[in-house]
Amino acid sequence: MRATMGTTYRSLLGNLNRINSRLEELRVQTASGKKLQRPSNDPSAIRPTLYARADIVSANRFTRTINAGIDRIDNQDYYLDNMENILVRAKEISIAAVNDSLNAEDRLTYANEVAQLRKELFDMGNAQFDGKYLFSGHQIHTRPFVENPAYDPVNDPRPVLYNGDNGAFNLATGPGEVTRVNITGNALLLGDADNDGVTDPDGTDVFGVMKRLEDALRNNDSAAIEAEMSGLESSMEQVRRHRSIMGNNGSRLEEALGRMENMEIRMREILSRYEDADLVETIANLKKQESALQAALAVTGRISELSILNYL
Repeated sequence: MRATMGTTYRSLLGNLNRINSRLEELRVQTASGKKLQRPSNDPSAIRPTLYARADIVSANRFTRTINAGIDRIDNQDYYLDNMENILVRAKEISIAAVNDSLNAEDRLTYANEVAQLRKELFDMGNAQFDGKYLFSGHQIHTRPFVENPAYDPVNDPRPVLYNGDNGAFNLATGPGEVTRVNITGNALLLGDADNDGVTDPDGTDVFGVMKRLEDALRNNDSAAIEAEMSGLESSMEQVRRHRSIMGNNGSRLEEALGRMENMEIRMREILSRYEDADLVETIANLKKQESALQAALAVTGRISELSILNYL
């Protein structure tokens, strides 16, 4: 079969186009560092690549959620630590105040200190984080604790009322995993976990204990002061118990964060294996293609110079 000059030129042009296309592809890989530019580059890599990207997005979402939960628990722990210190100080005052050597004026001084401690405890119960109340359950924009205007030591012995709810904030920390990151003020400081307005049998109204201790000090009643010591101990135990729960939940969040970070690293390694180009190999192939292009151009140039006049 005889090849005409037209056939030869078309063959040369097709070869040049293929070399140029491959050269352009290698240049893009070198510039971007990615060998997977389109599905046709490696059809078998598309499925694992898409799964890896989806897992990375999921891990990032969980990581943001977990970090937000850790920040909340850390802030709560700061206030719980201070609450515990306040109650420790109140216990120290009660121990010192039952000493028979103290007079009414001494106990009045202690009463004023307890009043200040009670106010600090009240303010901490109304603490905010990121513009939202920490201890009001789902009522994040409602001030959880307010003074009881109808307080009466006999008829209504609740010096502080709770305006929040007992809603729990459960954060997703992984597929099928949730962790609670909040404490409600009714359980923490009023001992009313079911939020029915009545202190539970195993709970303690911390504000009530502090108020009765203050009144006992003002009344110079050493027997009443001593009677509140067990309440102060119960109050400290109540705060410690909730602090311990949040500490355990914080540890779970830290572990979940580590898992999510490790998963993201593994998925990025898989993604890199399918997507990233070997720059040394890519540059070597680029040089080969450039040499092939130069050779093809040279051959094309020599053939284009052929003419029947060369043989006359």
